Amino acid sequence: MKDEMKTALETAMDEFDQKRSDATKRQEAMKTKETEFSRSVGRLFKEVIRPAMEKVENTLGQRNHDCKIIEEKQTGTTDMQQHAAHISLTIKPAPPTGGGYTMMASRTICFAVVRPEGKIVVGTTSSLPIRQVEGVRGSYEPSQLSPEEVEKQLVTFVKEVFA
Repeated sequence: MKDEMKTALETAMDEFDQKRSDATKRQEAMKTKETEFSRSVGRLFKEVIRPAMEKVENTLGQRNHDCKIIEEKQTGTTDMQQHAAHISLTIKPAPPTGGGYTMMASRTICFAVVRPEGKIVVGTTSSLPIRQVEGVRGSYEPSQLSPEEVEKQLVTFVKEVFA
């Protein structure tokens, strides 16, 4: 009976060690995936989205429209995210020339990271609650958010701002 007990205990410990090893491997794989996702998003923000937003900012600025780019890094841990990483462009059209008071709404387009899904969501907001076109416009894997798609989103947004 002693040998059977020893064998049963060793088998139980071997199974536990295997589960622990598998859990460690899964955890390392998740960490690697998270690191790659963070790098990919960082490259996308720096090399694709920000330069496209800067083109819009410079072009509209030449006609005295107020544009502002804001980029924020994630705060909190990947498990308990308090604030998602995002980059946004806010446009406030210049008031009409010729005097008179006209309230001009500012509008914002935002590319935000949704870590649990591994995606970047594109959405818009307005300083006035009357717009019906605001909200989520698309959700993309970082590899699918091409420079052409970013430019398309920005051009569509600018056309709506000035419609």
